[in-house]
Amino acid sequence: MDPPDARAGHCIENFQSKNVSILQELDRSTPPFDIANWTQDEGGRGRACAFSSPSATCILEKAAVNISMMHGDLPLSSIQKTAVEHPSVRYSTDISSNVPFFAAGISLIIHPRNPNVPSAHANYRYFEIVRPGTSTSEMPQAWWFGGVTDLTPSYFFEDDFWHFHRTLKEACDPFGSAQNPAFKQNCGECFFLKYRGIGGLRFDDLCEEPHSLLKDVSASSRPQTAEEILDFVRSLGDTKEMPLYPHTSRSYLIGLAQGGPRR
Repeated sequence: MDPPDARAGHCIENFQSKNVSILQELDRSTPPFDIANWTQDEGGRGRACAFSSPSATCILEKAAVNISMMHGDLPLSSIQKTAVEHPSVRYSTDISSNVPFFAAGISLIIHPRNPNVPSAHANYRYFEIVRPGTSTSEMPQAWWFGGVTDLTPSYFFEDDFWHFHRTLKEACDPFGSAQNPAFKQNCGECFFLKYRGIGGLRFDDLCEEPHSLLKDVSASSRPQTAEEILDFVRSLGDTKEMPLYPHTSRSYLIGLAQGGPRR
């Protein structure tokens, strides 16, 4: 089996390829994504996929699906802070050097042309701290997943709200009933803007250790191992029901059906 960092990296790369394909399939008149691969001398690489269309006949005005995978050294101040939430992270005043880390993430932003169709955002990430003197091919000292997905309509329509939250709930439910309400509430508390947005899901520091948002949840009722949590994140990222309503008419989505009913 591949090490955790490799599995997380493969998952994030697959997320990007799949979501770019979904968005291009949604509207085949959309211009191709501009793809830019990049590397960082300190250790890391990524791929930016984005486009902006001036055409009034395209469903999407702007979209971006970007990924990054980074290696580096975590400064002692960050190790001390991280150790508070992760007992597996070893910190003491005797530590005299930085600790290696690996991080991988994906960020997705979608802006439809029609203001009646909500904008969507999501990002998912994996972070691990490597045991000093070992490589990333071995089990890390500490690891966790985090992510957020939320919807921001310009105009509120109740069917958007129910469709979006129902889809997220269906992605969470196979992994236990506690995650959806806990992470939904966390998103609302962290990203609350009065009269804007309808929330979504937000979680961080999700690993095999007890989680602050799932205090009363047994280990058997939540994803626990690295593989189970990766499957949970993959379920959220693999959601096929995009919040853009592919079944809605194309002319409506690009705003040509002026003055007509929304659905």
